[in-house]
Parts: sequence; C-alpha cells; structure tokens
Amino acid sequence: MLMIASVTMSAEGHMTFKGVELNGSLQDFVSKMETQGFTFKKHLDSGNGAIMEGSFMGYNNCELFIFTTPNSKIVRLVKVYLPEQENSWYSLKSNYTSSIEAFTNKYGKPKKQFDFFSKPYYEGDGYEITGVKSEKCNFISFWELDRGTIVVEITKWCQVCIGYEDNVNTDLMTQEKEQNTYNDI
Repeated sequence: MLMIASVTMSAEGHMTFKGVELNGSLQDFVSKMETQGFTFKKHLDSGNGAIMEGSFMGYNNCELFIFTTPNSKIVRLVKVYLPEQENSWYSLKSNYTSSIEAFTNKYGKPKKQFDFFSKPYYEGDGYEITGVKSEKCNFISFWELDRGTIVVEITKWCQVCIGYEDNVNTDLMTQEKEQNTYNDI
C-alpha cells in the first residue's frame, strides 16, 4: 500500500525550497541544502528533522529547521528563521514587510493575512516587542499554492519565520500519525 501511495505522491509534485523538492530522506535534503550554502548544525531531539544555518533572501545567519514525517522520515516542512530583532520593532516589522512584498511579487496576494496586536498591545504604543514576546502579535500571511503552503509570520522570538509545507508529505505525516495511534489501541 505504501508503494502505491509513493507512486501517487510523486506524480502530484512537491513544494520546493530554493529549487529543492521537499521530499526524500533528511540526509539527501541536508546534502542538497549544503550545496546551497547552508551548514548542518544538529539533528532535532525528536529525531524527525535537523537544523542548519545559512543565508536566505539576503539575510545572513538564518536558521533552517527541516521536519520529516514520523515513520518514513520523508522531508515535509522547512522553516527559515531570519535573524532576531529583539531590540527594534521597526527592524522586525521591516523584515516582515519586505518578506511579504517579495512573496506577493512572486505568488500574488496572500490567501489570508492578519496584521494586528491583541489587547492590551497595539502598534504605536511603544511596547510592541513586549507584545511580540507575550505572543500578542498576530502578524502572519498564508499563500496556498498547488503543491503546498507558504507562511510568513512574526514569532515570539522576535524573528520572521518563513515556512514551506509540502501538501503530499503533510498528508503522509497525518496518515503515519493515525497509523501510530491505531497501532497503540
């Protein structure tokens, strides 16, 4: 059954990151990212991924988190964290805005976009970074493409995170998690 699913999945195509498909083994994907200038740092504690470091969209010292499916260990998601901007809301928002502009230029307007703070914070109050660290910052945009989803967001770590999620391998992850649950009961 997995062989049939593998053939079906490869026929549908996969999301790409820097021209590399989000598919295949972690080791192969890491090797391909090394040719793109990223450096391997370590494997994730969960055993389902790795962390690398490199440049992305003109930003140096970015962290690249690579996530795999739980059983087959197929790459399904990458997240790039731009450098931290803990001391300046304006720098953080500038990174976010320029990322949104770049993706909009390539893929069109986001399918969904939210740019606001939750109470008691608001943009212009001088406490934006406190709001970010308190997880009251809701700056996030989604592009739903044929092969996957791209998400650009401001995180509680005062970084812009750009995620690329492959539809086919995310479905595989869901199937594997369900199978693991069924095996337990």
